[in-house]
Amino acid sequence: MSASPRVLVADDNAMNQEVIVEFLELEDYDIDQASDGQEALDMVKANDYDLVMMDIMMPVMDGVMATRKIRELPEPAKNSVRIIAVTAKVARDNAHIWKEAGFNGYIIKPFDEEELWSVINGEDQL
Repeated sequence: MSASPRVLVADDNAMNQEVIVEFLELEDYDIDQASDGQEALDMVKANDYDLVMMDIMMPVMDGVMATRKIRELPEPAKNSVRIIAVTAKVARDNAHIWKEAGFNGYIIKPFDEEELWSVINGEDQL
């Protein structure tokens, strides 16, 4: 039996984390949580993830900077992890920033379960 996919959910809003975690738990994901970008970066350095759900606006270090720093890590297993931006920002105004930072895709808050699975299971958007 293969191990459950390991996901890091990085969001400073506890309610947003809870919503994402509840959806992921339906599919038996192994989930870790971070409350800011620096914590997310430190967790990626210390662990191997299959996916990172990264909020854009967080304290200490925002999700864009954390993603840039993850992409600069020397280990290919870490710097190539799939990272999805989780944001309330308008995609048409910000997608070029997210792409340049190294995000693979994005989901706009508020979202429903179908939208989340479409982004997680779909092709990269950026």
